[in-house]
Amino acid sequence: MRGLTQRQREVLDYIGEFQRNRGFPPAVRDIAKHFHLVSAAGVHKHIKALVRKGFLAKENFLSRSLRVLGAEPERESRPGASFDLPLLGYVSAGRPIESVAQNQEFISVPRDLVQAGRDNYVLRVRGDSMIGDYICDGDYVVMESRSTAQDGETVVALIRGQEATLKRLYRENGIVRLQPANTTVDPIVVPGDDVQIQGVVVAIWRRFR
Repeated sequence: MRGLTQRQREVLDYIGEFQRNRGFPPAVRDIAKHFHLVSAAGVHKHIKALVRKGFLAKENFLSRSLRVLGAEPERESRPGASFDLPLLGYVSAGRPIESVAQNQEFISVPRDLVQAGRDNYVLRVRGDSMIGDYICDGDYVVMESRSTAQDGETVVALIRGQEATLKRLYRENGIVRLQPANTTVDPIVVPGDDVQIQGVVVAIWRRFR
């Protein structure tokens, strides 16, 4: 890697290794913690240098958007490979019960359920309001972290900053309708300003043992 300082090579290697092991790139805070840096300014300096020199790509204003250029992660090419994604807790497919709470647990999911370079995480479903979409109690949903969604997409919606629920999203004249896939469950209808999208379902994963 000509043209790189020793620390730039170390940062680049760390980003690539993190991506291969977990299926998503590190955040700036992850890099700072790994290299025992108090300030994120030093990390941003190395990232800018790696982008300028063509070793790294980064989408502005998006978290976890770092991508090592010139080679695909080895894990992506192996049949049956899996990614370790953070399991952030439970989400209600019924009445909203609690907001998503982060923890340090990870869960391995099949590689073909996620797309490299995206900020993905996993939630476990509680409730049966989405059984019409084949999302059952106890299933795992693989989420793409996003703050926007299209009408009809299944999302985790945070209501009034306190309660999270898994539903299909529809917007109607400034009102948001969070629609269940179960005829015995009523939709949740709230002002659009009261709803914050936390992620969009990209895959459903069910364990049978």
